Amino acid sequence: AEVAAAVGDAIGVVPPRNAAHAINALADEVARRGQSPDERFSSLYLVIYDVAQFRDLRITEDDYSFSFSASNGKTPGVDKRFREILKEGPVVGVHVLLWCESYNSLTRSVDRLTLREIEYRVGMQMSAADSTSLIDSPAATLIGEHRALLYRDDLGTQTKFRPYGRPTEQWLAWAATHFHGGVATKS
Repeated sequence: AEVAAAVGDAIGVVPPRNAAHAINALADEVARRGQSPDERFSSLYLVIYDVAQFRDLRITEDDYSFSFSASNGKTPGVDKRFREILKEGPVVGVHVLLWCESYNSLTRSVDRLTLREIEYRVGMQMSAADSTSLIDSPAATLIGEHRALLYRDDLGTQTKFRPYGRPTEQWLAWAATHFHGGVATKS
C-alpha cells in the first residue's frame, strides 16, 4: 500500500477477490501483444503478494484430470489464463513477480511445467525436497536465517544473498519522483 501510494496511478492494487478480472484483462493484453511479435511494448508487471490468498489462481480439478476431450468451446479458467501470462508474457513485456510462503502454496497455482518457465527463482530456508523441486538443488536447506538463494534457470546458477527489508522513506520518495515525472510527493 505504501509503494502504491508513493507511485500513484502507475500502480493498480487489486484485492484477491477481484483478481479474476485483472488476470483476464492482462491475459487479453498478452494475447493482443502476441499478435504483433516484432513490435516493442512497454513493460507491465504483475506483482502477486502471497499467491495462496488468490483462490482464483489455484489449479482447478479439470487440470488434474487425464481426459483427452477438448474444452467444449468454454473459455479458459482464470487459473489457466494466469499460467498463460507466466508462459507467454515475458516475450511481450509482461512480467510476473510472485511471493508465496511455501513450495506447497506455489504448486497450488503453478504446475511443474509452468515452473520451468520461471527463469528467476528465490528460495529461502526450506526442506531438501522443496528446495530440489524449486531450485534443482537441496542447497536451500543449508542456508541460515536471513539468507536466500537466487536461482537462474537459464544459467543453472545459484547466488546466495541477504534479502532486503521494507522500502525506506527515501526509496519511496525516489519512486514517487521517478513515476510522477520528477515531481516528488510526500504522504
